[in-house]
Amino acid sequence: MQIGIIGAGMVGGALANALTKVGHQITISAREPAGNNLQSILRKAGPNIQAGDNQSVADFGEIVILASPWPSTKEILKGLSGLKNKIIIDLTNPILADFSGLDKTIRSGGEAVAEWASDAIVVKTLNHISSNMMDHPSLEHGKPIIFVAGDDNAAKSIVVTLLEELEFEAEDCGALSMSTHLESLAWLYINRAMVQNKGRHFAFTIANAIDKEQ
Repeated sequence: MQIGIIGAGMVGGALANALTKVGHQITISAREPAGNNLQSILRKAGPNIQAGDNQSVADFGEIVILASPWPSTKEILKGLSGLKNKIIIDLTNPILADFSGLDKTIRSGGEAVAEWASDAIVVKTLNHISSNMMDHPSLEHGKPIIFVAGDDNAAKSIVVTLLEELEFEAEDCGALSMSTHLESLAWLYINRAMVQNKGRHFAFTIANAIDKEQ
């Protein structure tokens, strides 16, 4: 599949590497096209990746992964054309500039993305795990659980399949309005990892009861 990635930070780079490993073709954009970060991603991911600007990413991708910094997301999406009926996987979190929490002036980041790219099909996922756990993650027990929210069931099914290729356990948690809860889950992750300084080498998982009659 042809997949575009907007954003060549740690998240975009990790996903680019993971997706090329399972055979997908990637075009990725960066704020600094000549920067060392993007060049490092291109070298690591190999022949199945190329760089382009944001519009090139939108044109190339059957799916477009949005891994941009939240403050620039609206401007990026408003500047793009050709997104009609394309799936946008929204990884962003609407974190306030002072890092004090999430922006409560909007319903959710996922719903804002859907407003800014109104012709596209937005699926919220992969926002509640760190970049170092995105490239074929390994846990002591089980797989990381990645929740998926969106209003289009067919699009969510495609995204779930993609997540399973990357060795995640994917679970549909409902409509795009559930994005607010996924973003709160992301803030919990960030708080544990960075505020409490417990590191990023963990993921959420589901532990089912052994005896389901209890």
